[in-house]
Amino acid sequence: AMRIQTPTLVVLGLCALLVAAAWGWERHQAQREAVAVLAEEVATLQQRLESRLASSLGPVEGIAMMISADDVPASRVLERIGPRLVRRDPLLISLALAPDLVIRDVFPFEPNREAIGVDFRMPPVDLAAVRAFQSREAVLAGPFRLRQGNMALAIRVPYVRRWVDGQTDSGLVSIAIDFDALMAASGFEAFSQRHRSTLIALESDEHPRSVIWGDIDLADDAPIIRDVVVPGGRWLWRVERQPRVPLPLWNSALSWGVPLVAFLAGLAQWVSSRRSRESRAAPT
Repeated sequence: AMRIQTPTLVVLGLCALLVAAAWGWERHQAQREAVAVLAEEVATLQQRLESRLASSLGPVEGIAMMISADDVPASRVLERIGPRLVRRDPLLISLALAPDLVIRDVFPFEPNREAIGVDFRMPPVDLAAVRAFQSREAVLAGPFRLRQGNMALAIRVPYVRRWVDGQTDSGLVSIAIDFDALMAASGFEAFSQRHRSTLIALESDEHPRSVIWGDIDLADDAPIIRDVVVPGGRWLWRVERQPRVPLPLWNSALSWGVPLVAFLAGLAQWVSSRRSRESRAAPT
């Protein structure tokens, strides 16, 4: 019977190892490319969400400027501008006007009439409204559940009206946005069906406040992390990298089986050759 020499087996084993290394390198490159594609998609969704929030913020800032300039009577501003904003922004749920942090006017009126008289300073205190009023900057609040059942975000925008006699009148203009519709329109809902991710609202001191979207128990497995800039704050978006795909059975056999068989065959032949030399060298 033909015997395969040990050097031949060693060469075969080395070749198998090289092939396995080549396959491993190829898989590593494919994994890196997949992560790069995922990171690009994450960046696109982040920009879409930030843009969508900015488009809702703009009109509210315009209303605040109009009230500050006394271009439109504050008692009629929502009545005149509200219908146009609803037609323009399908995510808009309501508008509210709160002089001195007490809601005095809402649009549309009927589904929100119970909000009239709500004081943002009374328990439970609306910290975002108070911070916007004190800082004179727009602040995002929520998400929270409205009495109508919707999950909503609210953007609080301050205004200051100065009268001729030097007196001032200050308050907030607030817009409520349908949170679930926002996440669907921004692509987050479809994305969450394919990738595990979590969106965390941060406090002003950068500490996590609450998980507002996605998987609460997301593992910290070298995730992709993006900062989402929102009015008056920041959200942290953590996305789990794509999991590694296990090697197919035949690939595993070639990667580990062939080198192992070659090694064991070489070892067996070496032991056999050693015993043969020892038997020949033994005295008769």
